[in-house]
Amino acid sequence: RNQTYKPRLSASVDFFDFYGEKILYGGQRGAILIEIKNTGEGDAENITPVITPLTPLNGITFENPAVIAKLKAGGSMNVRIPLVAPRELSNGEIRFKIDIREIWGYDVKSPLEIAIKTKP
Repeated sequence: RNQTYKPRLSASVDFFDFYGEKILYGGQRGAILIEIKNTGEGDAENITPVITPLTPLNGITFENPAVIAKLKAGGSMNVRIPLVAPRELSNGEIRFKIDIREIWGYDVKSPLEIAIKTKP
């Protein structure tokens, strides 16, 4: 691997649901949307978002995000992680930490954090 051309990853995270609000209601589906950019000069390979809940999930389930095989220099890609809330959901908030990792170690330096409000 030519170390002269190094990838540089940046990322942002958002939550959305079918109503365009930042709230997940009982029995509803929503998604975490991560935009990953490679602003460096080399390709990034095998990029993996790793999600860690920071609060109890209260029955909310989510799919593991897909691995991005290759992200060319100057490119960006969206990763959508679907969430499903159980029918019975309490009022509150769930928080996630998201680490973006790359096979050669050019990870996003600080993990992303997102909070999603929940309602019955």
